[in-house]
Parts: sequence; structure tokens; C-alpha cells
Amino acid sequence: MNPLTGANRLCILAYIVSHIFDECMAKHMARGEANGGALKQAVKEALNEAFLEQRELLRDLFAEAIEDLALGEAIREGRKTKAATRKEVFGVLEGKP
Repeated sequence: MNPLTGANRLCILAYIVSHIFDECMAKHMARGEANGGALKQAVKEALNEAFLEQRELLRDLFAEAIEDLALGEAIREGRKTKAATRKEVFGVLEGKP
């Protein structure tokens, strides 16, 4: 099992975006652009760079989020139906009608 799942991956991504943001903001500050527009531009640059450089990490994060949503929906749907017996479950798993 991959130890970098869920919250761990999100923390890594947040760290990467934060680091890139710091670099972008420093670049704008060095140019004397210390206003709200520079902050907005630095955020855009940081996110854009993170998306471009960390595609695999983002893909994995989105895949996990979609899986979690689907599992939650399956659980909600399952709660609306009657419980299956052990025999019924094993019948389905063994391919019996």
C-alpha cells in the first residue's frame, strides 16, 4: 500500500504550492510590485506551476477523491435496501443466480 495517500498527499501538494508561491511573491516584491494585484498574480503562478509540475500527484488526489465520493454514494444507497444474508452474498461472489 502506498504510504502517501489522502491527507499526506494533500499536505505535500500544499507544501509545494506554498513554496512556489513564496518564490513567485519574492519575484514580484523584487520588482516593487507589493500590491493586491501582485499577490493575485503570485497565487495564479504558484497554482499553475504546481499543476504543471505535479500532474501525477494531482491525478492521484482527484482519483482518490472520486473513489471516496463513489464509496459514500454506494454506502448511502446500501442503507436504503434490506440487508443481504451471508448465503446471498456468497452466491453472488460465486456467480450463482
